[in-house]
Amino acid sequence: MDLSAFFSAEEMAAWAGERLISQGLTFTLLALRVLFLALLIFGGLNRHLFELCQRAAVRIEEARWLAWLGERLKTLRRLARALRRFSQGRDPRTPAPAGERQWLVDALYPVLLFWSWNLLCLPLDFFLGFVREHARGLATIGLLRWWLEWLRGQLVLALFALLLGYGLFALARRLRRSWWLWLSGAVAGALLLWSLTSPMRARLYNEYRPLPESSLRTRIQSVVTRAGLDPPRVLVVDSSKRTLRAGGYLMGQGPTLAVVLSDNLIRSFPEREIEVAVAHEVGHQLRDHPLRSLLLTGISAIIFLGLIQLVLLYGPRLSRLRLQNGADPAALPACMALLFLLVNLSSPLGAYLNRREESQADHAALELTRDPVAFASLMIRLARSNQADVDPPAWWVVWRGSHPPVRDRLRAAFEWARDNGVRLDPAALPLPAPVSAVANRPPG
Repeated sequence: MDLSAFFSAEEMAAWAGERLISQGLTFTLLALRVLFLALLIFGGLNRHLFELCQRAAVRIEEARWLAWLGERLKTLRRLARALRRFSQGRDPRTPAPAGERQWLVDALYPVLLFWSWNLLCLPLDFFLGFVREHARGLATIGLLRWWLEWLRGQLVLALFALLLGYGLFALARRLRRSWWLWLSGAVAGALLLWSLTSPMRARLYNEYRPLPESSLRTRIQSVVTRAGLDPPRVLVVDSSKRTLRAGGYLMGQGPTLAVVLSDNLIRSFPEREIEVAVAHEVGHQLRDHPLRSLLLTGISAIIFLGLIQLVLLYGPRLSRLRLQNGADPAALPACMALLFLLVNLSSPLGAYLNRREESQADHAALELTRDPVAFASLMIRLARSNQADVDPPAWWVVWRGSHPPVRDRLRAAFEWARDNGVRLDPAALPLPAPVSAVANRPPG
């Protein structure tokens, strides 16, 4: 597929340059994570972090405001006593390495660990998420909003880490051999609940509104009906308050399932192309890709819990790890290192499965709309709108490619058109943009 028929040499050169920056940043983050974990595990920082958590636990228990609040909120006092009893009611062979305040140390350790990593990566995150996006002309988010959203993300992470640390290590202390099997069932239920409630959680960050009655909505209902599905909710998300990127995705499961389209897509793309985008998401649903993704995530979580069990049982035998017998929270960096290794070794397989699912959804979109012209036009316009790398090297696709390259998706459209007797003229692509897109197009 000759991409020069659709993209200028200047565009492709600019995107290739951006690719080199992305690859450099990716390898920088990988090296930074390896260094961070190595210092924690082999440099003894895991024990220093544990001692810091012990001192913080003492300060928290001795804090006057906590005692004052406990006197007035008896429920809080009962909860604190219950947490302490659960953390200390353990298998006698697994001593608590932090004594009476172990339950607080269990909860605090992952919070400080994750926050340490995020603070270390903050300069890169700011460069990637704010500086670089603005330099490329893709970002609309202001500096204050960016920082507020980063801080909100840290608070959400802290809540998750508190629950993870306390639940995992306290349970491991009570049920030395079988805790991870019990927790696997809870994780499976939590993942399902997490997916079901994703539309509600998403409203913490964005505003979602139903797509109003229009010719576009009629098109969308028609393509969903042809697929033999009950029409899901179609929502429009106000992504333009952060970015000029356009796209769509599925959100939720079962009764909460919704097709989400960015307002940038609605505003700047022809209705035929938006219909193809929705048909692509419907294709994912027809192939049960959301459910499959949920199952794979659950299996991955169970494997990770099994790895944590191995570290807790056998880690103390390795003196270099400086771990105490029992459910020692200082084992968490070693668990993260195993997860990091597992994720990167399986990355090519995961990328291949994602690309296959995207190709299947593309084929479903072509079958449902029978409009390869709009499909090819959508791929061209999305690549230009999102400044995608249309022709990445093969090794990068194998390792990190979650979607087929634009080159391959255009080739698939032309092959489908040829096999189904539909005329597809490269000179007619992309389709004319809607008036609103022409009016709102940035200069240059």
